[in-house]
Amino acid sequence: MNLKKRIDNKIYDLLEKKYETLTNDREVKAENDALKEIKHRKPLTREQREEIDRLWLSVSGKKTKGLYCAEWYEVYNATASDPALTKYFMPNDFYYTYIDAFFTDRKQCWALDNKEFYELLFPEIHHPRTLIRRCGTVVTGPDYQLIDGRRAIELCKEAGEVIVKPSRQCWGGAMIKFWNREQGEDALREILNSRMYYVVQEILRQHPVISGIYPHSINTIRVLSFIFEGQVHILSAVLRMGAGGSRFDNASAGGLFCGITADGVLKDKAYDKHRDVYDRHPQGSEFAGVKVPSFDMICKQVKMLAPRLATATRLVSWDYSVEPDGTPVLVEANLTLGGVNVHQVANGPVFGDMTERVLRYVFKHNERLR
Repeated sequence: MNLKKRIDNKIYDLLEKKYETLTNDREVKAENDALKEIKHRKPLTREQREEIDRLWLSVSGKKTKGLYCAEWYEVYNATASDPALTKYFMPNDFYYTYIDAFFTDRKQCWALDNKEFYELLFPEIHHPRTLIRRCGTVVTGPDYQLIDGRRAIELCKEAGEVIVKPSRQCWGGAMIKFWNREQGEDALREILNSRMYYVVQEILRQHPVISGIYPHSINTIRVLSFIFEGQVHILSAVLRMGAGGSRFDNASAGGLFCGITADGVLKDKAYDKHRDVYDRHPQGSEFAGVKVPSFDMICKQVKMLAPRLATATRLVSWDYSVEPDGTPVLVEANLTLGGVNVHQVANGPVFGDMTERVLRYVFKHNERLR
């Protein structure tokens, strides 16, 4: 390898590390800012603190001061079903910086995590019907063939009502727009011309069991999968719901989330982003005992699809809806930075009884922790 090539590779490596550092810093800052707003906390007992210290020393073989913010344990301790398991919770800052960043190749994730490609990546499952895909100045229709602006307008008018989403990430719904015929063609043109990268999809219909909890948003089932020790593990699943008339199901947009058991049944409590607790939806029904339709089918699909993303990520947050006839529909796949908050609040430590094995593996193989 000549000198120029070695220099180019060195520069690339430095830029790659800088990108990783900036991404981690941004996420950690956002999490720690959110931490300040969380009032529901439960102080750790002396015994819990000692157990947490022993666990970290056991998995790392060294002192870990400064690797994580210990306040996260107090936050999760407030919702823990068993105080003896509090030591297994994953502090959010450590999760993003040393676990999510380790088990994902964020550059590959950025390339793959694009709603324009879902039907190509996962052709054997159901998706929302995509009418338009815009990538810069290139606009394609449902069959990935080029269309012009006039045809794009026609497709939306034929559907009657559509949702316009960014191709990558939706930022808690802040970048999503809805349109229906009553708004008129001028409003539609303004939406379609206001950005360069998006998909336009028909509005989904959802199963009456899920709609019965809250009818004004498409309530999604978020499933967190993890490839580890040669298996696809379903780490956690929650039902995310809108509230207060909102069309968005994200907790950050005022929604609620409720844990789902391994048998596909809702737990008896839901939470909002402030960790306020609800035993029934403010605009709907109780949560306890509700059987989530097609949950087994969703988990089966997740286990089938996760391995084809393994070169980019081993941690994926899958968002599913369920149609009235019970058909699962993949709404979105978050290949990195999918979040751990809702899972640990609703269901407990995200890695469960694998926690120590996962941490030992990370400390052994993650160069940033050596």
